[in-house]
Amino acid sequence: TSDTIWDWDVVNNRMYYNEGITKMFGHEITETGNIADWWKANIHPDDIKTVSDALDKAFRKERQNLQLEYRFRCSNGTYKYIYDRAFVIFDEQENPVRIIGAMQDITYKKEEELRIARAIADAQEQERRHIGEELHDNVNQILVGSLLTLGMAKDKNAGREKVTELIEAGRNHILNAIEELRKLSHEIAPASFEKKSLKDIFETLLEGINPSRQFDIHFEFDEAVNTRINDDIQLNLYRILQEQVKNILKYSGANVIELKVALCENGVRMRTFDNGRGFDTRKERKGIGLNNIRNRAESFAGKFVLNSAPGMGCEIIVEIPVQLS
Repeated sequence: TSDTIWDWDVVNNRMYYNEGITKMFGHEITETGNIADWWKANIHPDDIKTVSDALDKAFRKERQNLQLEYRFRCSNGTYKYIYDRAFVIFDEQENPVRIIGAMQDITYKKEEELRIARAIADAQEQERRHIGEELHDNVNQILVGSLLTLGMAKDKNAGREKVTELIEAGRNHILNAIEELRKLSHEIAPASFEKKSLKDIFETLLEGINPSRQFDIHFEFDEAVNTRINDDIQLNLYRILQEQVKNILKYSGANVIELKVALCENGVRMRTFDNGRGFDTRKERKGIGLNNIRNRAESFAGKFVLNSAPGMGCEIIVEIPVQLS
């Protein structure tokens, strides 16, 4: 096993380890005494209380099986995240005499969780910045124009025809602001899936980016997805498509977009493709859009596949497992 196995002789206060203590942490020992000092030296100070409380409950016979997550120090001074499972053995008088445990290194899993959390926070901050810019640079300017136009209509020297013209211009400004707010609202939160199907919402999104028909859009949608996929997954697919559409508009230079959504053997599969300039997937990219898509897929235990090369467009495939009825 790759786990670090430990065996605590509670009666004699001795701790025994297999070779995992060296392979996983770099400690060149197989046994140690004075357990309190050993743990104090190696369990992260912020986690000592968690471990101690769990052991106290075990010694009070409140539990026989222990499952803990904590940080354990390596010989080089760094810490690894550990998932520890242990079993307490009691004697005939029901006193704990031995505890056997297995320490599993979950550092990568924990760091990935932190990376995903940071990526989500970055995406939320970027979205807030985008909303602020839209309100300031677009809606705010429209409303300022409306205010100036209506102010001019109050001019006593303006003729009736001019006043009517200014009021109509102000009205158009306000209607324009309402439309921009509606677009922004829809971008933040799509219409309820109770009122519209996922297919309808996808079509609305695609129509919204193609007012002048600059894209040749090929859209295929399996109607079964509307009824057999829950709302959380549907919303996640919408957010993924929304992110990729932004990427296409911003970077691709494409004129063809393909979107196919269908049920597959173990869930739902969504494929997007554009015939744009593409990019070298081996090179690090500064944007967080693709990471957001990957994180959204993986947050539902899904799969993310990216295929692209310079001059060859970009293909993204997302597969999310679901319980199909």
